[in-house]
Amino acid sequence: MTAADPITAMARRLALAHPDAPIRTLARRLVDEANGAITLHQARLRMARCFGKQGVQARRDVKPVVTRPDRNGAIPLRMPP
Repeated sequence: MTAADPITAMARRLALAHPDAPIRTLARRLVDEANGAITLHQARLRMARCFGKQGVQARRDVKPVVTRPDRNGAIPLRMPP
């Protein structure tokens, strides 16, 4: 799968490497890796699109790189036993 630009390729690589990490955390890593070429908001949108979490139309138009179940932001992740 080819990316439209290098930052999208970085976002896809991060999504595949860390499928369970929160989108905001991955967005911060993407901004750091891109040396500030994009803002945190832009990075969050790219990461959300990689996971297929950017709305109904985006889910129809773009195949997600990684799929995972929906999360509730108010419920913390459970620690493994």
